[in-house]
Amino acid sequence: MSFPDGGQVTLKPGQAALITGGSFYKLENTGDGPMIMMGNRSGPANKIQIIDYITRKDVRQKVQADFSN
Repeated sequence: MSFPDGGQVTLKPGQAALITGGSFYKLENTGDGPMIMMGNRSGPANKIQIIDYITRKDVRQKVQADFSN
């Protein structure tokens, strides 16, 4: 996992990370096996945002349009 402030951490098999809401992070699977990501969001579905890691802008409408086509 890497973070915009330059921080990085490598999780070993069986480890988990708790990422608080509003945090930006980037995941990369550097292992040979599959990486499993489980997540849970709270709050109403219409308030969920999909934030672009680079621009920090909500791209939910664009992502939904791309999946609709």
